[in-house]
Amino acid sequence: MNTLQVISLSHENASLAYREALQLSAPEADLFMLSLKQRDLVTGLVVVTTCNRTEVYFESEGTPTTLIQEELLSFKKIENRAIYQKLFKNIRQSQDTFQYLLEVGIGLRSQVLGDRQIISQLKASYQQAHALQVTSPLLHRGFNPCSRPTNGCITRLLSGWEHLRWATPRWSGSLISSRAKHLPRRNC
Repeated sequence: MNTLQVISLSHENASLAYREALQLSAPEADLFMLSLKQRDLVTGLVVVTTCNRTEVYFESEGTPTTLIQEELLSFKKIENRAIYQKLFKNIRQSQDTFQYLLEVGIGLRSQVLGDRQIISQLKASYQQAHALQVTSPLLHRGFNPCSRPTNGCITRLLSGWEHLRWATPRWSGSLISSRAKHLPRRNC
């Protein structure tokens, strides 16, 4: 059975120097995604690369996150891999990956809590992968809400992610309320 997984190196677990070393330009991201897909390591994938994160969301039947990590480190010609391997966040279960993508998408995992820029970055990353024909059904389901226009309000973003509740049975309003209480109040 296929699962949606993610490897993440972000501001939450790595300093700027480590994040910069793994940043991928658009052409590099294309080459990396095509390489993994052509070698049948993944059913589909999306690479998200910003100044605060490099993440590889992928659908696979049996490819471990550690292999995708190793592929990324090799692609970027990182020599001291042991240090980097400790910095990655690996999520191996679909429901946990959907939950994480939700949190990233609504800005709960941003350096500036509630940052609205990330939704357009996720959308652009998905569109890039889709143009290369390297996406998959689970990735489409996870990234689809990113393509819907929003005015930046958390409530509208959450309504776009409503269909993901089936994938996140541990969904709780407490997650949102505990992190969203730090957001500035806005009239939406």
